Amino acid sequence: MKRLLLTTLTLALFNTLMASETRLATVRNNDPSDTYTYVLMLETDQNQNIIRLHKDAMIAGENTIVERKTFEISKVAQGFVIDHRKGRDIIKLSSQNFAPHNGGHLKVSYLYSGISGKYRSKTIELVYNQDTWELVSEEQERINSMYFEVRKKPIIGIIGIKNVYFNR
Repeated sequence: MKRLLLTTLTLALFNTLMASETRLATVRNNDPSDTYTYVLMLETDQNQNIIRLHKDAMIAGENTIVERKTFEISKVAQGFVIDHRKGRDIIKLSSQNFAPHNGGHLKVSYLYSGISGKYRSKTIELVYNQDTWELVSEEQERINSMYFEVRKKPIIGIIGIKNVYFNR
C-alpha cells in the first residue's frame, strides 16, 4: 500500500514538473475603477497538449499575481465565464471545435448592454505554431493583447463593453 501511494505521488509530482505555462495575452480595459491588468496563461503537459487556461489578475504595473482563476480546457465546449461582475457574465469564452492537441476557434462573447442583456462576440483562434501556442485574429494576426472598451451611458455609467480590440 505504501509503495502504491509513493508511486502515485511520484507520478503526480512528475506530471506537475513536466507541465509548462505559456503567456497568451495581456487583457486590459478602460474602466477607471479596475486597477488590475489580466494575463491569460495556457498550461500544457509534456506533449504540449493544453490542460488548463488561467486568468491571472495583477496590480497594474506590477508582476505579482494577486488572484488566479483556472479553467479546465475539457470544459471549453460548455463555455467559461472569464469575467463576472454585479451578477452578470461579462466575458465568456467557448468553442465547438476545440482539441487539446491542436487548439481551435474560440468565441469571445462580451456583454454589450447590461440593460437589454445583449451580447456581442468575436472569434479568435488558438493555434500551435512553431513550438508555441498563440492566439490569432480573424485577420490571421497574432494576438498579444486584448483591450476591452467599456460602454457608458450618461447618469447610469458603465452598461457593458463597447468593443474588443486586439494588439492595441
